[in-house]
Amino acid sequence: MSIFLDLFIVLITYLYVFATILIPVQLKKREKITKFQARKAVHLLAGLSVLTVPYYEWKGWAVIIAGSLTFLVLLSSKKSKVKQLKEKKIEYKTLLEKLTEEKKVIQKSNKKPIKIISIKQIERKIDNLERRIEIENLDISEENALIDKIKELAEMKQDYFAEQQNSDLFRIERKSEIVKINLNKIYEQLNKWSNKSQEYHAKMLETFQKVDQLKENKRIMEEELIENKKSADRYHEQYLNLMTQRKKISKGKRPYKTNRKPSIRTSQINKRSELLEKIKQDKLATALEKQKAGKKLNLFEARLILEKSKE
Repeated sequence: MSIFLDLFIVLITYLYVFATILIPVQLKKREKITKFQARKAVHLLAGLSVLTVPYYEWKGWAVIIAGSLTFLVLLSSKKSKVKQLKEKKIEYKTLLEKLTEEKKVIQKSNKKPIKIISIKQIERKIDNLERRIEIENLDISEENALIDKIKELAEMKQDYFAEQQNSDLFRIERKSEIVKINLNKIYEQLNKWSNKSQEYHAKMLETFQKVDQLKENKRIMEEELIENKKSADRYHEQYLNLMTQRKKISKGKRPYKTNRKPSIRTSQINKRSELLEKIKQDKLATALEKQKAGKKLNLFEARLILEKSKE
């Protein structure tokens, strides 16, 4: 029974790992997240599969899962486009060097120097003669002479082309041209990927600059908050001093005002003082309850408890 439980956990583990890979890839294709974020998400989430290890009856499953996933990562790295292009570039460069060496060997082995005539040169001569026939005012004999010359050049072109096709040097030249064309295409693609990499690097630097700016703004705001707290403490201290002075003044005047009716202004002040004192007592009671419950106190509640203890 334990083997079936292990197999079930292995299946769940593989499904989880593939989900952590496929979901970020799809989000990246839909441009919901960046390539950097997708890679980090895979690294962070796929590693949590190790939490299934304590539930295996046979611990060897952990080694099998780790080995298979490592092999999968190795295969995926081999499919990298840039890596394939670099390997192809090395292969073509090696082949081009080999063809160049073979060409040198053939040229040295020939006793007579080979005069290489370009087929394009022959075609250019034919085009020039045909153009003369079209635009110049020629008599019949001159025109026939040019036509004969064109026929000779055409035959020369065919003979030279046939001779070149049977030549080892020509075959090497053609192979070298093909290899050079493929190398140029690879260089273009590598430059394309390099430009993309530079663009992403520039975006990364821009993001880092934004992060640094946000950190600086946070630091400034924290400093301003500390200054505001200090100012609030000073105003609160002044308020408490004024309240203390008002109590002393009101206590000192009470014996002399027993025979007089308090004025409207004095009545309003007394009501306000009583209201403030009631609010203060309510806040103090709340703060004491929070202190007994072990809850966090704010600055005002802590001051009230401190003043109560001093009294």
